[in-house]
Amino acid sequence: MKSVLEFDLPDDKYQFEAALNGIEWKDIVSTVLDDGRDIAKYGAGLITNYNEAKSLASIDYMQPPTDDQVIEYVQITIVQKLLDKIYSNLDEKGLSFDEL
Repeated sequence: MKSVLEFDLPDDKYQFEAALNGIEWKDIVSTVLDDGRDIAKYGAGLITNYNEAKSLASIDYMQPPTDDQVIEYVQITIVQKLLDKIYSNLDEKGLSFDEL
């Protein structure tokens, strides 16, 4: 079985790029989901205890942090780790949101 996709370039550039790189984007999402599962299940590469989080948060806040600030620091750390992974995978595969 064969399949042929046709695009009218440059009008269909977005659809062309999506078809051309779709599997790469799927791989990135799959990798990030796996990393998210690892973080949720094992705390992979994250802060391991409250005292460590409080110590690291105090550097950002330049004073002893409140409990809310420690929680905020941990949440930001988790989000930043996932964002770093996304951008690392994009760079590795030569993809960019700017291309779309």
